[in-house]
Amino acid sequence: MGIVPQFKSIRLEHYLWIVLIAALFVLPVCGRANEPRNGDEKTCLARAGNSQAAIRLCAPAGPRFALVVGLEDYAAYHPYKGQTWSRLEIAGRDADAMAQRLVASGFALVGEKVQRNLTRATFSDALKSLARLGDGRNATLLVYVSGHGFTHRSQTLVAPVEAPRPIPGVPTVSDRYISVTDIERLLGPSAPRLQIILFDACRDALPSIDPVRGEQDVLGPQTVLGLAAAPGTTVDVREGAAISTYTRALLDGLSNPSVDLTLSRLFFDVSSAVIDLTAGEQKPVFRYGSPQLHSMLSAGAVFAGTPDPFASEADVAFDLVVQRQILHTFDYALACDWAEKPERKNPIPIEARQFYGLVLFAVRDDAERSVRCNQISDEVDKDAKLPAPLTERLDDYMARNVNGLLMQTAQSGNGHANWIVFLFSLGNTRELLFTRDMLNSYLPSERRTALEFLYRAADGGEPMAQLLLGQQSMPAESESSYFAVLPGPISETYENGRAYLERALDAGIGDAGLILAYNARRNLQDLDTHPELYRSYVEKALTKRMLIFPPPYVLTARFLLADDYLNGNTGPKNAAKGLAMMLEVADTPSPGEGADMSGAGLAAWRLAFLWMTQTAPLPEGMTRDQAVYTYTQRAMKLGVKEALEFGSEAYAEGRYGFPKDAIHAADAKREAATTETISRYSITPQRPKPGKRQ
Repeated sequence: MGIVPQFKSIRLEHYLWIVLIAALFVLPVCGRANEPRNGDEKTCLARAGNSQAAIRLCAPAGPRFALVVGLEDYAAYHPYKGQTWSRLEIAGRDADAMAQRLVASGFALVGEKVQRNLTRATFSDALKSLARLGDGRNATLLVYVSGHGFTHRSQTLVAPVEAPRPIPGVPTVSDRYISVTDIERLLGPSAPRLQIILFDACRDALPSIDPVRGEQDVLGPQTVLGLAAAPGTTVDVREGAAISTYTRALLDGLSNPSVDLTLSRLFFDVSSAVIDLTAGEQKPVFRYGSPQLHSMLSAGAVFAGTPDPFASEADVAFDLVVQRQILHTFDYALACDWAEKPERKNPIPIEARQFYGLVLFAVRDDAERSVRCNQISDEVDKDAKLPAPLTERLDDYMARNVNGLLMQTAQSGNGHANWIVFLFSLGNTRELLFTRDMLNSYLPSERRTALEFLYRAADGGEPMAQLLLGQQSMPAESESSYFAVLPGPISETYENGRAYLERALDAGIGDAGLILAYNARRNLQDLDTHPELYRSYVEKALTKRMLIFPPPYVLTARFLLADDYLNGNTGPKNAAKGLAMMLEVADTPSPGEGADMSGAGLAAWRLAFLWMTQTAPLPEGMTRDQAVYTYTQRAMKLGVKEALEFGSEAYAEGRYGFPKDAIHAADAKREAATTETISRYSITPQRPKPGKRQ
């Protein structure tokens, strides 16, 4: 990540900014012996919720089985140079060590031994054998694989021994490898209580013409996935090492799992150990198919066979507080006022903090940002009366691996955590890789490798992520055609983006409604842009807050909506409503000298034209000439080229209430010649544009 300040040196009156939620106040300081445990199935479900994952976890636990695979002897010959994997002796040692630990923990192995050097077919057979062992028994199934691997089309794959190494220019056939999806498909019918997939393999993405996708390894509700490295990176295999770094950390973590320790915290400790041992070069990824697996599942229930599926309520609450705390830490560190303190090295400029306030808090100005910062400070104040053991425990966690805590929170499905990870995924310490005009450009290709986190942030309910992802999903224009920026069929991508924008609009971000409205009016070949929704999008947007679009853009959107009611472009005509809206836009006062009032100018000129052609009722108390003169003059002052040209003629001829004045006529003509038409607000229908892939 690389963006986080050295928090150990910034205490803010001894960790002022550490956020502790009220749940901490009910945590016991000591003595867990008297805590209520999960008890019967009904009590367990009341605590966990009535989801599929909870029902299986709360049912009586079945046996535990494991498939342990070591892939060492890869095929020595392939048709193309570069397709041969290197021999991987350490994979066999990894598998032996893991098998020994799992057997000691009570797991029964498929075939009662390590499965070595499997082909695609024998690997599938071994997975089917694991499924048969657990079929209908509410079993815990674990798959551990050490071998070569890579990332392809958003899937994490491991290579059976006969599979070639992918190389550029040679098509990659995914069904020659084993993916997380394959394991899910083969184990799913056995209805396991829990399935854990652990890959000790590289995840580097080889050069490919295949598009980068946002999603990564879709997980079922009973699945926990542990990968040795982040997408696009390799694992650490040190010369002379007995076992790999990731497997070593796993073995240490599984040596004595506590019944009160959540599985997510155990895996966080594993991830922290790997990061420490590799000096940050290797960053494991752990993901969870449901909230119960991340926030409640006991490590002891999985690896020690304890009967209670969930960790103690105290430890579960503690983990949730740690998640909330880490989010407040990042938000406060980047967007709030402590960055101005003189003792702070490289303080964050006010402009940057304002932008962080925009993207992290979804607020536009300093006043709103300060309110949010004060809310965090108020929560910090609750820390003052906490028992010392709890604050010491939190301090210890914060000091160990703050980036790892953020990633763990993101992997739990928290939308805001995934948003932060996406924003800073390339490790820049002082700037985001898109700017305030992010809605006017496309994500650069290097940022698209982080789309996984953007999708998760949007799916997790982060409104700004929904806004950005929705905008990026809209068809982009290129000369006389349009194309899809993100992967997938254009129509599917458009519908997905529309759904994200609608969610952002429902969350109160008006910019999303204006983006939806703009695209609803576009005429794109073979693509239903839903023009019938145009009016509702704009009207709803105008009741929400605008974070990105400036007031002139909003004013023009109001003009276009009024014009639509007058002309009936996307729905039935409503002349009275359209005229009232047009008058309101035309009469909008200027906020200051030099302000862009194009929308008001266009509305004024539109009204003047309607009254010239006698196609709209006149304002009360005004004659036709008075109305045309008044609103044409306003349009001329606001720089509408067509109004200036008409005014020049009207002055020359003395028509429509204009006094005959050659000097004013010449001045208006001269100004019109140097004024550009406001063509970007054109409402003239265009021919449908053909679509294509990028």
